[in-house]
Amino acid sequence: MEAKQQAVIYCRVSSVAQLKKGDGLASQESRCREYARYKGYDILEIFNDNKSGGDASRPAMMALLEFLSSQKETCVVIIDDINRFARDVVGHWQLRAMLAEAGGKLESPSIEFGDDSDSILVENLLASVSQHQRQKNGEQTKNRMRGRALTAIGCSALPSAISTNASRATATCWYATNPWPLSFKKRLRGLPQAVLKRRLK
Repeated sequence: MEAKQQAVIYCRVSSVAQLKKGDGLASQESRCREYARYKGYDILEIFNDNKSGGDASRPAMMALLEFLSSQKETCVVIIDDINRFARDVVGHWQLRAMLAEAGGKLESPSIEFGDDSDSILVENLLASVSQHQRQKNGEQTKNRMRGRALTAIGCSALPSAISTNASRATATCWYATNPWPLSFKKRLRGLPQAVLKRRLK
């Protein structure tokens, strides 16, 4: 009887919140296992990372490369989607080269990796889209944090120069009617630092 092709599964999330969502580690692993059963692969190991896709030196990824180097034969590396592998175009191809050098062959139920020009073009486009999504998410997070900082100043007694938000009549949170006017900044200097550090939940 012919021996089965050996394979490993690599899963990645970039935050604790993603562990509980639909793209969490468990759902990625289930999809990769289903693909392995369809292809008739023998799964040897599962590697899970909880790091940004823009970081090439992830603990589980490094462990995966070390594992592949210890194998005598080529081993298939199954990922759920290309954005689970890397979310940076340069980092993607660097990892692809390291994976091949270690004796790994990348496969996914979402994309067919190949060495022909058309396959490489598609892979480049998907890697570029993944990088853009990561960068856009970062920009949106920073903008939301800045917006909160400009709008919600703190929670405490109501200074005379500030009015309450009518939709939050029961809350003690207060807002600047005209964010950061000079007169308001002067009043902030007189407030305790502990008040200024409290965040709006």
